[in-house]
Amino acid sequence: MLLPVFSPVPDTSVTATDMRAGLGRAVASGDIVTVHIIARNTAGKIIVDTDKRGLPLQFEVSPDASGNWQGALLGMKEGGVRKVRVTTMNASGKKQGPVNSAMTVTVRLLKVESPS
Repeated sequence: MLLPVFSPVPDTSVTATDMRAGLGRAVASGDIVTVHIIARNTAGKIIVDTDKRGLPLQFEVSPDASGNWQGALLGMKEGGVRKVRVTTMNASGKKQGPVNSAMTVTVRLLKVESPS
């Protein structure tokens, strides 16, 4: 399932740490990636776990993705695992929830494809 590209969220800080370096192809802007993610809120509660439900995410990495967790995939290689921390007025980009919230997304990069 191909997901829409998310636009950047204003006032967002994104930091990424490699947990395991991949050996495959590196992600470039415009590539289509297949990933498993585990997203956690500030309290550590799991919001999304695609591995547990058995359905990876697939989406195009946009050049506009720098303001969200997807932008942290640029340069990541297939087989790698990266922990991404997003802090913002609201990490989900919605106008609900606590101010100055944060979200941590652990990404396992399964596949990188060039757009058709």
